[in-house]
Amino acid sequence: MERVVKFTSRQNICGGIKMRKPGQIRRVCGFYVSEIHLITMILPYIKKQLDKGVKFNTFFEMNLKENAKLVLDKVILDDKVKKNMLSINWEIRTPYNYPFVEKELKNILKNNQQVNFLIVGDDQYIETINENLNKFFDKNDNRERI
Repeated sequence: MERVVKFTSRQNICGGIKMRKPGQIRRVCGFYVSEIHLITMILPYIKKQLDKGVKFNTFFEMNLKENAKLVLDKVILDDKVKKNMLSINWEIRTPYNYPFVEKELKNILKNNQQVNFLIVGDDQYIETINENLNKFFDKNDNRERI
């Protein structure tokens, strides 16, 4: 089974080196060997985004909570930072139906803040989630996708 992680970020602010336009959606894809490798690979990014006040919404095909705890127990970070990182939903979520995704997205996007969607699973899972995300944004939003 090929392991894939997909980052989808809804940007509402301009910033950073690339100066994205407000409302732009950026997608990033990565591959990993194991759940421990995945968590180790994305923790610096998650920490940086959480420090900026960016929210995360996760769609995981497998439960990563125990592995996240294991990795965070071994890294040198302030306990407050670790607790904040564990506040992300690391558990399995299988929102294959569009009404679930639509309700979820309306709730998190109502504050009009930057949100990162972290999607982890096989190709079919990611494709299903992306179809639901695209359907939602096409219906409710006029965002540019890059």
